[in-house]
Amino acid sequence: VTNTFQLSGTNLTFNGNLLASGVDTFALSYYDGTNGLMTAPLDLAETRRVRRISVSLGVSRASDSADFQADLYCFNPGVRR
Repeated sequence: VTNTFQLSGTNLTFNGNLLASGVDTFALSYYDGTNGLMTAPLDLAETRRVRRISVSLGVSRASDSADFQADLYCFNPGVRR
């Protein structure tokens, strides 16, 4: 299954569904077990090495703006359900 985020203008979509408007920046960064930055797009074998995903989001409306950053940690990588 392939899921896609896309920033088009100021609209952020996920699999074609609008998630947010007023988005200036959006980035996903993937890190392995040594905290090394991995180069996207990742193939299936590489996705099993991901231990952390960093999400960055910048939004604005009128004269207000905000930047958000979160790290998501993978505790059971490679486990299939």
